[in-house]
Amino acid sequence: MIEKTRIDGHLLGAGIGIVIGAIPVVIYWFSFSAFGSSTLPWKISFAVEVLCPIFVCVSYFFNKKARRLVWAGVAVCVGFLPTWLLMGSYWVFYFGFAPISFEIRVVALIVCSTVVIGWTWLAWRTYARETRRLGLVGKIFEIKPGYIDYADESDAVIGAVEGPGSSIAIPYWLVSAVAPLLVGYAMFSGRMFDKGSGPHGVFIIFSAFSLPITCWIISKIFVRFAYFHIYLPFRLERETGKKVLFGQ
Repeated sequence: MIEKTRIDGHLLGAGIGIVIGAIPVVIYWFSFSAFGSSTLPWKISFAVEVLCPIFVCVSYFFNKKARRLVWAGVAVCVGFLPTWLLMGSYWVFYFGFAPISFEIRVVALIVCSTVVIGWTWLAWRTYARETRRLGLVGKIFEIKPGYIDYADESDAVIGAVEGPGSSIAIPYWLVSAVAPLLVGYAMFSGRMFDKGSGPHGVFIIFSAFSLPITCWIISKIFVRFAYFHIYLPFRLERETGKKVLFGQ
């Protein structure tokens, strides 16, 4: 009998992703219809809502017996996209597709994207540093004849590792400040509403909150799983020639 691992919860996660992903699809449908602008936001959201759970389900059926940690990590990152869509995507779609001036669009996207990319790099660097400092590779992976074991208890070890951590409170403050500054710039620009009406005020508020939420999700979910469940196992597999497996 094959013991259960967290991979067995991927089907439930896929179902939750479908439900969660439907909410931003509806929001973008009605909002951008009110804007009278691009239909791409709700179409992209719908594609994410449908394709991500399908990928997770396919990954589950192919990886259920193999139990490859690398593919489980990929499934988690892909499966969490609908959650990001609900909680952190509003700045992307608003500044990317709403009827606002070209200057505001460019400035907002450049600044916000720079913050997100910088935060991603900072989170990856922090996990790499903590892995070396705490010797985590030897704690979460156990080399056995024929394979490398990643026990379920290893999740608790990884979960105790802080992302960027308390030592970078200033960058968190900067992340939280960028969106309101962009809001002020947008609100004082008379050209913002030249191209039509719509729920600009609502999306300005959503954007102000969704940028720091995006950074939090990136550091706590995407980068964490990408580093510990994809990068490290893949590196170990190349170094040893053995597959990294869940809880054997």
